[in-house]
Amino acid sequence: MVEVATDDARRSLEQVRAQLLDAAAFGKHLNAAQLENAARKIAYALRVYGSPD
Repeated sequence: MVEVATDDARRSLEQVRAQLLDAAAFGKHLNAAQLENAARKIAYALRVYGSPD
């Protein structure tokens, strides 16, 4: 179960990273909904990685 959550958290962070790199590289702007979604993904990953095994 922990392994699945860790994989999901890693995938979430990779998605946020890709989105931010794309925005930075091509001068794109992220709207409020996109930023809120990215924040949710980061918060999820922090909960997963911060939880004891």
